[in-house]
Amino acid sequence: MTDDLVKADDALTICAISLLAAVLADVLHEGVGHALIAMLTGAQSGNLSTVAWSSTFDSRLVQAGGTLVNLAAGAILWFALTRVREASIETRYFLLIACLFNLFDGTGYFFFSGVTNFGDWAGVIAGVHPYWVWRTLLCVVGVVTYYGAVLVAGLGFAKYLGVSVKNPRLLRLTLLPYLTAIAVIGISGLFNPIGIQLVWLSALPASAGAHSGMLWFRYLHSQVDCRFWLRRTDLARLSLDSDGCACVPALRFRARAGNQSQSITSCLRARHDLLQRRE
Repeated sequence: MTDDLVKADDALTICAISLLAAVLADVLHEGVGHALIAMLTGAQSGNLSTVAWSSTFDSRLVQAGGTLVNLAAGAILWFALTRVREASIETRYFLLIACLFNLFDGTGYFFFSGVTNFGDWAGVIAGVHPYWVWRTLLCVVGVVTYYGAVLVAGLGFAKYLGVSVKNPRLLRLTLLPYLTAIAVIGISGLFNPIGIQLVWLSALPASAGAHSGMLWFRYLHSQVDCRFWLRRTDLARLSLDSDGCACVPALRFRARAGNQSQSITSCLRARHDLLQRRE
């Protein structure tokens, strides 16, 4: 049954959900964290694109705003995920992927700026002495917080989607969002008014680099057990509604559960056996 579910998870649905999650994280970072904060604190105008905000007005708060908004959004999305346990599989998947994109973007930026001396947090600590201490601190904070985001990823998939790190479905459910985010941010970054160099300096590090935790968090979660979190609806696959759709935002999703007699996996059997032993 697990192999059937792997094949049944619709790639277009996963990519569509991931596209919306990637756009949300980017708009929050650049549009809210940088542009909106800048406008509220003194900027009169500026250039906003998917890879950068630039204006004559700048401050440490504006520089730090993108990361802080991403982290706040990640926390809010995680809280929402914990409160919608009965929601559809698509809703929970979107909340989790959007949460992870925001957390990876936020925590990854600390380490990126600390190592490269480039980007938002390099601007935040500019002129602060001793400078090497602050750069080292950024690296340490980045490693610790990114590791925390990786732990959240494993917990989220196991607890709220019923997909443990050993489940073959996990590869598709994490690789496609990773590649989708790279494509969306990379292609849109080509049209930024500052120059194509920002694609290499900003877009790719923010997507391919920061989101890389999507690909390897499973290796830190070899013992995550999903038995106590699964419900029957968790066995539903991600699928695209068969009705015609004109564009991605108009896609309608639904979960189609498999045949009842075939939908009991080893995780549910283990849970049932454990409950029987306790009785």
